[in-house]
Amino acid sequence: MTALRLSQGSSQSVSTHGFNSPVTNRLSLPLFLGLADFLIGIGSGRVTYTLMRRPDLGLEPAYDVITLAIPLLFIMKMNGVKAYQNGLTQRLTACLRYTTIEWLQVSTLFAAALVVTGSMATLATQWWIAWVCMGLLGLWTIRLLIFTAYHQRRIQPIVTRRLAIVGAGHEGQDIARGVLESDTDAFFLVGLYDDRVVPDREAQPTHRAVPIPAIGTTEDLLAAIRDDAVDHVIIAMPLSGHHRIRDFIVKLRTTPIDISISLLPLNGGGLSAKDLSITTLNGMPLLDVIHSPIGPWGALIKRAFDLIVGLLGLIILSPLLLLIALAIRLDSPGPILFRQERGGFNNHRFNIFKFRSMRIATTDQFMQTCHDDPRNTQVGRFLRRWSLDELPQLINVIRGELSLVGPRPHATVMDDEYALLFGDYVCRTRVKPGITGWAQVNGQRGATLSTASMAARLELDLFYIQHWSFWLDLLILLKTIATVIRGINAY
Repeated sequence: MTALRLSQGSSQSVSTHGFNSPVTNRLSLPLFLGLADFLIGIGSGRVTYTLMRRPDLGLEPAYDVITLAIPLLFIMKMNGVKAYQNGLTQRLTACLRYTTIEWLQVSTLFAAALVVTGSMATLATQWWIAWVCMGLLGLWTIRLLIFTAYHQRRIQPIVTRRLAIVGAGHEGQDIARGVLESDTDAFFLVGLYDDRVVPDREAQPTHRAVPIPAIGTTEDLLAAIRDDAVDHVIIAMPLSGHHRIRDFIVKLRTTPIDISISLLPLNGGGLSAKDLSITTLNGMPLLDVIHSPIGPWGALIKRAFDLIVGLLGLIILSPLLLLIALAIRLDSPGPILFRQERGGFNNHRFNIFKFRSMRIATTDQFMQTCHDDPRNTQVGRFLRRWSLDELPQLINVIRGELSLVGPRPHATVMDDEYALLFGDYVCRTRVKPGITGWAQVNGQRGATLSTASMAARLELDLFYIQHWSFWLDLLILLKTIATVIRGINAY
């Protein structure tokens, strides 16, 4: 394990990666690499042109334009995928892979454009290939040099934020571990600061690693900030210590750095960054921690779409519905429609409609259907294979109990059972259940015969709730058609 050490009374020289001397050379990698890539692109083009210069190479101005255009397009592409900002000094293989793909992609597309316009005839193919290869070699070389300098601690990217953490308790320990174990260069950990003598039991992080000691007090931190050794401060204290948090913010409000307050104590509620936002009420700041998954406008659009498609579906499919009803009546005794209580939106319960596909039960005990279920009728097997037994649920859609797309509603017996096993299970009721859903088009269609299969379905349902959009609903409906045709888990 790497430890943070205060070097001879200084509050600034801290080792987070096993080195003791502070980094003195700070380099703006995005700016430096962008400029280097531009010069390498132009330089390699000119070098290959000079080395291969022959009468058949064509006009020199054409080569000048091309050797200028392609490096510019390459830089724009690299910046577009944030290759200059993300992890340049941590993952060499990823960096070289991105560089190779983007360079070859830009040069190939540009060559294709020249071929289409007939301009490629004025250029020498040998020169083009030599330039692409020499340029790529130069791009690799500059990145290898930067990686070598970084890992020898000769440079540190300006994009890396020098982070100090106030609070050496649970919250501070966990944030520090997250920085030390991160694969990116977003933060460089300067150290933890705390005015208290932190007992071992309080400093112990949740995963029981050896605690990282505080390297000074908040007064030491203020001195480090004045000496330009810190860019960003995270206040990581229990929310119960709001008085201490407020007092420290008052101390730091005059400093030219970024200050954040850790919300790690709220993590146990399953919150994500998407859930958090700041609003005001009569000038008072409020932290919003939970949002309705589908806002008012989204709910209106979704409901309108459900009504339009539901009504049109019942009208267009009415001849088919009548034929299915007649087939069920002739095949076996019993009602045409099957009704069952299901869990719905906001934990309300409703009766779902389906075409009856099984014989009348002789017991009230609930049993999920299974492959080659002997209870299925002849017509029922066909209906289940093509999901035709689900069509009456369009009535539930029109009544507002179901949506076309949403987490698939389960029998209330299953809801009660799984709510005890999974803490997030009831979160499925934050949106209307659906005839089809993200889980059903991703391999979790049909019965859930094990806890693992229910856990997988729950994960997919929660993903849908967190990422809902009208376009996602359309995608699920299209994927549902393909799923039904393939007959996956249809029984």
